[in-house]
Amino acid sequence: MINTYITLVALIANITLNVIFIPKYGVIGAGWATSLTYVLNSVIKILVYCKLSGNFVSDVILFKKSDIKLYLDALTTVNDKVKHKLNFYAER
Repeated sequence: MINTYITLVALIANITLNVIFIPKYGVIGAGWATSLTYVLNSVIKILVYCKLSGNFVSDVILFKKSDIKLYLDALTTVNDKVKHKLNFYAER
């Protein structure tokens, strides 16, 4: 339900920014309005998540060494599985 309200805020912001930017800047204004709306939507969702979860914003948006290790391990696992599949098909 929270996501619906955040999306409604983003929708209202998008319409408002389009009404302001499009007459003056045309298609470029529409692009800026949409981009700003995406940023607003993301910022609100991050803030709500942090409020509900008790996490700090910096912990949510910044990479830590443990995150990098997690991603590298996941990539290694995927790479190994792809190699295994390719070897399986090559042996046929």
